[in-house]
Amino acid sequence: MRVLTRREELLLLARRQPEVVVDQLLASEQEVKELLAKIGKLEDQKALNSTNSSKPPSSDGLAKPAPRSLRQKTGRKPGGQPGHPGHTLEQVKKPDHTQVHRLYLCPCGRCGGVLLLGQPVLDCERRQVFDLPPLRLEVTEHLLRELKFLAEEDHQAWATHLREFLIEWKNNPITPLGLDEKTFKRAHARYKAIVIEGRRIHPRRQPGQGRAKQCKAANMLDRLEDYDLCVLAFLIDPDVPFTNNQGEQDIRMIKVKLKISGCFRTFFGAQVFARIRGYLSTCRKQGRNLWEACYQLVIGKPFMPNLPTANS
Repeated sequence: MRVLTRREELLLLARRQPEVVVDQLLASEQEVKELLAKIGKLEDQKALNSTNSSKPPSSDGLAKPAPRSLRQKTGRKPGGQPGHPGHTLEQVKKPDHTQVHRLYLCPCGRCGGVLLLGQPVLDCERRQVFDLPPLRLEVTEHLLRELKFLAEEDHQAWATHLREFLIEWKNNPITPLGLDEKTFKRAHARYKAIVIEGRRIHPRRQPGQGRAKQCKAANMLDRLEDYDLCVLAFLIDPDVPFTNNQGEQDIRMIKVKLKISGCFRTFFGAQVFARIRGYLSTCRKQGRNLWEACYQLVIGKPFMPNLPTANS
């Protein structure tokens, strides 16, 4: 008796019991769909790094991703272009601070360092130093990291467009002044057009469809659509920051301490640490020099911050 192959068995079953075959096919399709979803989820988890998610840079390990700039290549060499007039840092007539370095001993090296006190001044040299203001660390907004992930890993063109839109308005010189109604409506219309672009791929879940699980792109579009004014609040109110950097900075040192030491040995030690970090954070926000603030603290004259007035 000849043994039937799997194909022949299925064909025979289809002729005798077609409904059974259809049920098996539908069950197999559902199983494949679930497995593909699991594979996609695992691939998304593997693709997460510090540049496209909230994961810290220390989690990247040796496979740190190369930085990718949003700037397009122009073919021009870096630096000043031909025909650019150029500028140099000229000395100012009235510097903010003047410090005189007097010459007390002869520097020639042959006279053994003759004392020059009381000798007439024959010449002098003038130098100026331009001190740069202290740099402030800026962390990319979590929303931008999520958009970067969708653009790079899921190849969502709308995510790239929205990310470029937000960064463009962040760097626009009129943004810190607050947009007028006409300009904001134009920016808001562009924002909604990008969201609609994404909705063509990921339509919104209709009422009655339940709480079926959605992909990250669909969840992101729901948030962008429901909280559009919250996302664009930095365009309306100049006091609303573009990022949540300050909030992250204020708690970052607590996390660093926990990563290094694991915990605080006593509750009092945690209170002392929080008071020191709070003092330094306040001094930084008030534009104080941290070294000077620490010195004043050690000698018992701590810096007292300027409190907002009732009219401010």
